[in-house]
Amino acid sequence: MRLSNNDGPLSLKQYLDETFIIPSGKTLKWWAQKLGLSYSFFHTLMRTHQGSISVAVIVLFARELNIDPRKLIRMQNEFLLKQYINANSNNVPIDKIVSRIRAQDHLVMEVLLSRFLRPLDIRLTQLVSHIKIERHSYHNFFSLRHAYFNYTIPGRLGDALGTGPKFWLDLQTKHDMDIYLNENPIAKKYLVFTPDLDFRSSESNLSSPESPGSVIEKRFLKPSRIPHHHWADFFCMGSETFQRFLDGRNLMDFRFISLLVKAFDLPAAYWINLQNEYLSHKYLVEDSPSLQIKLITTKLVASRRTSLGNILIHQHLKPLGWSFTDFGMYITGQKFFGPHLVSGHDRVGIERAVKFSQALGTTPMYWLDLQMEEDLSVPIRIYKGKTKPMLISYNRISAKE
Repeated sequence: MRLSNNDGPLSLKQYLDETFIIPSGKTLKWWAQKLGLSYSFFHTLMRTHQGSISVAVIVLFARELNIDPRKLIRMQNEFLLKQYINANSNNVPIDKIVSRIRAQDHLVMEVLLSRFLRPLDIRLTQLVSHIKIERHSYHNFFSLRHAYFNYTIPGRLGDALGTGPKFWLDLQTKHDMDIYLNENPIAKKYLVFTPDLDFRSSESNLSSPESPGSVIEKRFLKPSRIPHHHWADFFCMGSETFQRFLDGRNLMDFRFISLLVKAFDLPAAYWINLQNEYLSHKYLVEDSPSLQIKLITTKLVASRRTSLGNILIHQHLKPLGWSFTDFGMYITGQKFFGPHLVSGHDRVGIERAVKFSQALGTTPMYWLDLQMEEDLSVPIRIYKGKTKPMLISYNRISAKE
């Protein structure tokens, strides 16, 4: 039961007071000694309604109470975020950034993070290392500049996460199709495709699927008795290029698929599934055995952390075609806050998280959670009044959440 009548999120100080300190029957002096803090510092901290509790002190509380500090940090962030929004409700929000290339969320990244990496507590950099892809290939894949025909990275994701390649190929196809339709809206009536987000239904049903070109040749072209060069004219390409599609040397792009839909009255989903089945089988037969990528069942060994600043650069700004300097001017009117984020000498607080979310189309808690992981990934220094600093490593705390 709350001791106050305030509505909304509970402040962290109030939560600790009502849940642990007061029910314990111990004095603030006892708690200060238990946490290794000076009494005057702890008394001022807990009895001053304004301000927040530092990550260092939260880690001390978490270690003493045997709970995950993330729970306490998120609680405090939710309270401070609510306060900030209420106090600044009349402010004009920052407009969402319009991409200089394409303003699309990356569907593969969204599903990868929300359904696989976060539940497994695995960092994206760890996954990239595990599936043995070069950093530049990873950046190209997640920066909207990769080709629709790329099937090796989806294949490796399927091996590592136990989904099979076709699940990721379908997501990649949907993402790339949306980009294509933004640039070619006239094709929307022909290109309709919705991937199945249940990866168990994305597994191939064919032991050895034929290439799309072979299916087109056998099922549609030969029965029509129309010469190939006439079909090549219909598909707006030379006879040699058309033959490369039939031989399987070229794969279908979206323009070609839209023409197939018009020619043979079969939906785009038919042709997309045909091609993705083929690419999935091709990867499993030709690439997967030699790569020997192991299925991820437990948390990977920790790798060098990726700073919030690097995530901002590679997962958000680069795909939009924005530089740190431009983004800094857009958000704060300052040019050089970006490098300080990368080096860890600057932080994303409540106000900046709100501005980031407005500009990039995320939520404020997304940035606050990234900052929390940044704070917890390095040793924390805390001062006991005027005494020497004490070093605390979060790595020694076992998470219960």
